[in-house]
Amino acid sequence: MFFYYYDMLYLLLGIIVLPGIILGIVVEARFKSTCAKYNKVFAMQNITGHEMAEEVLKAYGINNVQIIRLEDSNEYGDYYDSKHKTLALSQGVYDSSSLTALGVAAHEVGHAIQDKEKYGLLRLRSVCGILSKFGSILLIPLVILGFVFMFIPTGTPWLSNLCFIVGFTLFGTSILFSLVTLPIEINASKRTEQILVTTGLLNEDEFEGVKAVLHAAAMTYVASLVTSILSFARILIYFLIRTKNARD
Repeated sequence: MFFYYYDMLYLLLGIIVLPGIILGIVVEARFKSTCAKYNKVFAMQNITGHEMAEEVLKAYGINNVQIIRLEDSNEYGDYYDSKHKTLALSQGVYDSSSLTALGVAAHEVGHAIQDKEKYGLLRLRSVCGILSKFGSILLIPLVILGFVFMFIPTGTPWLSNLCFIVGFTLFGTSILFSLVTLPIEINASKRTEQILVTTGLLNEDEFEGVKAVLHAAAMTYVASLVTSILSFARILIYFLIRTKNARD
């Protein structure tokens, strides 16, 4: 009955995460609809995603980044690899001149520009990413150990507290990861927006279409941050309630 009560409590606390889930669904739907809309609108110069990437990299004096075409990639599985100096574009972006493809390509080039200019948050995100992975793996085992030590009457409350503190600290890095990621993604888009205007690769209407794609993509990171914060709050409240009852 004791554990049934707390299982129900954990389910009820799911209400806390519900706004984040709804926001995520709405934002993802908007992103997909925006991409679908501008997938049907093509640049007048017929410049493709990889051609745009080449032009922007050249404009920034970046000549050590290789642009590759992902043969078996998921839609919009594009990325920039700072370690290998590689900009990988999916088939639908590499060969397409749609405004969606150009927006995605421009965004990834933004990360290459950040890398060249040694944008500080990139390194912080790498560290947070590693800690976040460890945190997601170790949280549950540490919480279980914390409760085990709590119920062992051998004078080990400090071990229980240590497990909880370490576990929640590691899990908290997932929030920091999302918090750092958001300005990085926005900054990457802003950098390429500026150069798309100055180089004249797109006319005004086309530029507005690319901006719409970039903005919709940025909102997915906002939703991710909100969900991370609410998920952490849910677990933290559950832990505080259960700890209080266990000690009473």
